[in-house]
Amino acid sequence: MFGKSDDINTAGTEEQLRRLDDARFTSCLDRTLRHEGGYSHHPSDKGGRTWRGIAEKRAGRGWVGWERLAEIVTQNTDDWQEVAFADEELVGLVRDFYREAYWEPLRGKDLAALDLDLAGCLFDLGILFGRGTIVMELQRTINALNTHGRYDDLKVDGAVGPRTLASLKRCGRYDDIRLLVVSDRLTAARRRAAADVDQRDFVNGWIIRLRGWIPVEA
Repeated sequence: MFGKSDDINTAGTEEQLRRLDDARFTSCLDRTLRHEGGYSHHPSDKGGRTWRGIAEKRAGRGWVGWERLAEIVTQNTDDWQEVAFADEELVGLVRDFYREAYWEPLRGKDLAALDLDLAGCLFDLGILFGRGTIVMELQRTINALNTHGRYDDLKVDGAVGPRTLASLKRCGRYDDIRLLVVSDRLTAARRRAAADVDQRDFVNGWIIRLRGWIPVEA
């Protein structure tokens, strides 16, 4: 895991805070990319071809990185993947995609200021299962842990806004939330694989990835 967020969440200059957010985003993205690998075009993957986890038929539809990838393939027929991994322009496009499509809509900066492990988990599982799906599960979990009415129950709408962040902070049970969200996704993965034979090609990878987010003390 990443370890707990430090105590300099609101102090410091705008540039210092930007660098802190960038460092936290990088640590989360690096972990995700270790699972996503490079190029894939698996016949059972409904997202079509993928590069670094960016699926052409899903969130990655229209991604400008596909054009750069095509140029690299054309220019480096034999070792194009090795070249693509090192290509600064493509690396930057991958990074921009994940920041704009996942980190920022998930309010990763604010989540990481509360708990970096939870932020990394929601970021990673949002990529794996869908951003809205993961946020709704977060909101349901915050509601479920609202014992004694310490805060107002959230509307489960799949969007991280000020109320979700405030209730999350008031709840404060970050490891428990992570455990419950991961448990729900393990159940969802089992159901998906049981219902669709093609998805069984991916279930072991899902389990490994999800298991890595279970809090150590659990």
